[in-house]
Amino acid sequence: MCDSRVASAFDGPPEEWLDALPAWQRADIEELTSRGTRADVVVERYLTVLSATTTAPLGGMGAAFYRDKFTEQIYLFLCSSEQ
Repeated sequence: MCDSRVASAFDGPPEEWLDALPAWQRADIEELTSRGTRADVVVERYLTVLSATTTAPLGGMGAAFYRDKFTEQIYLFLCSSEQ
């Protein structure tokens, strides 16, 4: 049941999510998705290639760590009464 709530939280046209980004970020993501790149690969690329190179990654752990913690918190927010 909770997995369907998580999935439905991200329903809707991708344009709704992309409109909030600056044009240069949006263009890179649209280019990747138009080639059929999987969403998780697009997220990984967004967090690594498109991020600032002059700042340290979250906790020094990099994009994969950030992505994992972000998705964990989204899941807890949508599925748990503890958070």
